[in-house]
Amino acid sequence: MDTSTKTRRPKTNWLQYRYLAERPFHASDADAAKAVGVAASTVANWNADPEFQAAVQAFWDGQLEASREQLMTLRDKAIVRLNALLDVRDPRTRLRAVTEVLNRCGLEEVVALDLSPALASLLAEAGEAAGGEDKEE
Repeated sequence: MDTSTKTRRPKTNWLQYRYLAERPFHASDADAAKAVGVAASTVANWNADPEFQAAVQAFWDGQLEASREQLMTLRDKAIVRLNALLDVRDPRTRLRAVTEVLNRCGLEEVVALDLSPALASLLAEAGEAAGGEDKEE
């Protein structure tokens, strides 16, 4: 029977799993052990066990992957929102959105540019559009 360490999941008991889940919320191992209801010496013994260390690593790898997936979802949502801001009526908001897109693309010098001529142009464009709309009504 082939039991590769890459596919085999380290064994943890319920208390160990509860400890792993509780540990990030406490300043020390002893505090986390107390919250779970085990002695600090028990946690010290667990930490000395290579199988438990492998379980800790697997737990953190899983948490890291879940966080990455969540961030990717949020990134996609942010891109959609920023894309929508490029088409809003307010020229200042559009200019900020364009600047953010360019900055995120690695064009840091956009922040240092004097954007007042571009802003003046956008404001004039918005004023003409607003003036034209008022005349039609």
